[in-house]
Amino acid sequence: MNVRPLDMGEPVPVQISRSKVLKSRQIVWKNNAPIVEVVEIIPKEVISDMAGAALSMPYLDPDDIDEPRFKGRSCVEVTLMKIAEEAASRGDRDALNLLLDRFIGKPKQSIESKKVTVNYSDYLKMQAEVEKQGNSKL
Repeated sequence: MNVRPLDMGEPVPVQISRSKVLKSRQIVWKNNAPIVEVVEIIPKEVISDMAGAALSMPYLDPDDIDEPRFKGRSCVEVTLMKIAEEAASRGDRDALNLLLDRFIGKPKQSIESKKVTVNYSDYLKMQAEVEKQGNSKL
């Protein structure tokens, strides 16, 4: 499999270990009839590697070619800069939260839980005792 970045020269080969390639059966339509074919599935870790490689590639956009602050930066760096600038210029809290949550992390949520160790018959006995004490005060 080869991935060809936009205007960046030769295709970049992506090495996929044949032992990691999974196969799956898929229904495809040919001549108005369903046919089962075996197709290769790219494993999740390979897709993650491909995404990481794509994001770390040098940023080369013809529209921003004269923008010195993007020179020598990766695609992910420029993308983050643009998201941050747009969030700041529009006062977009959602975009700011997206950046903060992804890179700093969401704050931990505290959840209150109580462990109950009384079974139903014991609970009924306790309720009867409470009622008995309440009636004795009258």
